[in-house]
Amino acid sequence: QDFQQIDMSSNRRYQGSGLGLSICKNLVGLMGGEIGVQSAKNRGSTFWIKIQLPIGNPGDLMAAADNSGLTQQIQNAYSYRLLIVEDHPVNRKLTLAMLTHLGFVHVDCAEDGLIAVNLTREKKYDLILMDVLMPELDGVEATRSIRLGADGSKNQNTPIVALTADDIKEDLDLCLNVGMNDVLTKPVDLEQLAAMLLKWIPDLQ
Repeated sequence: QDFQQIDMSSNRRYQGSGLGLSICKNLVGLMGGEIGVQSAKNRGSTFWIKIQLPIGNPGDLMAAADNSGLTQQIQNAYSYRLLIVEDHPVNRKLTLAMLTHLGFVHVDCAEDGLIAVNLTREKKYDLILMDVLMPELDGVEATRSIRLGADGSKNQNTPIVALTADDIKEDLDLCLNVGMNDVLTKPVDLEQLAAMLLKWIPDLQ
C-alpha cells in the first residue's frame, strides 16, 4: 500500500507525497531486495532496505558521473573556501566527496543553520551550499540572517545555493526571495555541482 501522510493539508509541517517510497519499493524489488517499515503513530517511522551488491570503487563512480567534461574546466579549486550546510550525514559526506574530487581542499561542514551562521561570522567563504530543511535553524532563516549581516557576518554577498528535494515553485521562489542565488535539486550529481560552481565562482575556469 502506498504511503500517505495523516495530515494532507497544504500547510502541514512535513512535506512530500510519499511517491518516492512507492518508487523505492519497485526498484528494490527489481534488484532482488527487501524493503520494510517500523512505524508508531505520533512517534515516527524507520524504513529499511536489504540489497546484496558488489563493493564499488568511489573513484570510478566519480569518473563515470562526469559526462560533460565540466570537471576539467575547474582550475585552482584549492584556492577557494566552501561551506556545506546539510543535516543529513550521508548527503553531507557525498557532497564533500564530490567537492574533494573536484579539487577543493578548504571545505567546512555545518549540521544545521545555526552552526552555519556562526561559521559565517568567523570565516569568509567563496560559496555556500545550503540545505533548506534542517533542525535548529532552517536554510531559509539561516540565509536571511547571513544576508542581514547578523552579528558581523562576513558573507553578506557570498553566493548561496539552495539544496532541496522539493521543486515546488513557491518553495523555490521563497529561497530566492530571502537571498539565495540559485537552487540545486537533490539528488545532486557531479556534473550539476560542477556547473553550479563554475557559474557562481567565475575565476574557477
